[in-house]
Amino acid sequence: VAEYYRSVNARVIEHLGFELDDAILDEIHNQFNTPVTWKPYPEAIDFLRDLRSVGYRLGVISNASPALPETLRRTGLAPYLDTITYSSEVGAEKPHPKIFRAAVARAGIPPERALHVGDSYEADYLGARSAGLHAVFLCREGQPPGPCPSIRSLAELSALLRAGRSRK
Repeated sequence: VAEYYRSVNARVIEHLGFELDDAILDEIHNQFNTPVTWKPYPEAIDFLRDLRSVGYRLGVISNASPALPETLRRTGLAPYLDTITYSSEVGAEKPHPKIFRAAVARAGIPPERALHVGDSYEADYLGARSAGLHAVFLCREGQPPGPCPSIRSLAELSALLRAGRSRK
């Protein structure tokens, strides 16, 4: 897996017109594995805690490396998650339906009972929809690139979920 990310980083560096250098590739790898690289949004932990307290099962679906579970532990998010699904263990990256289907299978729910929230229109919103999940696009700035349910913050999602539960 480390070689895969190294090759991706090498292609990006070359595409940007820089000369390929092993030291740069090593530094990129090291930066993505340091705790200061990853910090949750300020509202994230309270949001996850609140959802868990009312019975939601929560998980992460990511194209990140196998270091993801440790990263989530270090950031304080892991205790609120029931599942962690990442591309290299599943053999498919978002937006491929396989990674979404693997995640909902781990959660023990059918796709039509799952809601995926993500900040990439193509990888998250369109990927989740193609796998049969409900989806909301987290668009903190600007406008969504296409028609879809969208929110600006996790607080807005809380309001949507409360409204949905009250209609049942």
